[in-house]
Amino acid sequence: MATQAPSTVVPTEAELLQAQADLWRHSLYYLTSMALRSAIQLGIPMAIDRNGGSVTSLDYVAARQRALGGDASPAAAA
Repeated sequence: MATQAPSTVVPTEAELLQAQADLWRHSLYYLTSMALRSAIQLGIPMAIDRNGGSVTSLDYVAARQRALGGDASPAAAA
């Protein structure tokens, strides 16, 4: 007896579109969690808290430079 080759199932366009949307969603969830992890490692939440609830990027860079013992001037941070 000859065995038949398994039949190939071809996904519909709707299924392919759904699979692509799922891949994008999972990728963006991963990037979001990595961005949050990086922000925590950089001490951004603590800098915001110390500044009273908001901080500009220049304020953060200056605070980070002071914490590392460097020059805190905006020109040095740029």
